[in-house]
Amino acid sequence: MRGGHSNSAIFLILVLLSAVVPVQAGTGEYSIGVIEGTPAVSYMHDYSHLDEVTFLNDEMAIRGLINGEIDFLIADHLVLADITGNFDYNEMSVLGGVGESWKAVPVVRSDSTEDYGNIELLQAVNAAIAEIYQSEEYELLYSTWFTGMSNIEESDYIASLNDGWPTASSGGRLEKILNHDKEFLACTYDQSNGLSSIDTEGKIIGFEIDLAESISKKIAEHYGSEFGFRIIENFEKNDVVNELLNEENCDFGLAGFISGEAITNGLHPGIPYYSGGMVIAASMQSPNVESISSIFEAPEFIEDVDGFDSRLILIALLAFFIVLRLRTNPI
Repeated sequence: MRGGHSNSAIFLILVLLSAVVPVQAGTGEYSIGVIEGTPAVSYMHDYSHLDEVTFLNDEMAIRGLINGEIDFLIADHLVLADITGNFDYNEMSVLGGVGESWKAVPVVRSDSTEDYGNIELLQAVNAAIAEIYQSEEYELLYSTWFTGMSNIEESDYIASLNDGWPTASSGGRLEKILNHDKEFLACTYDQSNGLSSIDTEGKIIGFEIDLAESISKKIAEHYGSEFGFRIIENFEKNDVVNELLNEENCDFGLAGFISGEAITNGLHPGIPYYSGGMVIAASMQSPNVESISSIFEAPEFIEDVDGFDSRLILIALLAFFIVLRLRTNPI
């Protein structure tokens, strides 16, 4: 009988120990698509509990999302929100941003003794953009090229709105434009996305093109001056920088510059007009989720596997007394 009681004691101890083994409260149940060679691949390294599916290019990834091969897709906003693409964007929607975002700004060159009034012109461009934000015009321009709502916030433009319009200095670039001494020139380049691209007729089109034209109209309207305006198309972004640094070729640039990039190239940045970065998209076949954060939640445990469970002390004491009892009072 003593052996039977010993076996019973061991069995009881094992049952008690099993009560404190951590139990998973959930699992990473979603499949997330990423495009090879993009920042989304690195972003997913922190979420190994999710099923990562890699696609070779944008088209394959978007098709995979729409066809239900994956639950969600992470890619650049310029890929997933560009309604000029070859897909029916009514079949998918951008849920929101993931990771860090970036904001595109207008740029001008620095003032010099021979070439001044550029910062003044930038202030006028900023004021024009701020007024465009305040009206319904911005969302109309934005929705022509992108799905969803822009992430530009009031804090991005309120200072320029409060500062108002600059007074044109005598002999400065802004005054020369207003006095018809020169044509108002904006520089951009073909980015092959909703910001700018070349249409079937070889004409450059896009959000930046429409915005540049609206900026020109706002400036003309405010100062009561009708002047010539033209967009200079370039082959690469570096060409835009060179055009801007040549005072005769360009007055301001709308070419997807971020502030730090502009400063590095010796240019002055204005206020944001577009917010980009990685976003996550869903299709009509994607599961319903409460929030973006809920997609990435790791499996939770009822007990902390790294912590010490005080119940182990009680179990150890109980086991000790059971064994001691069996030894001192064998049956």
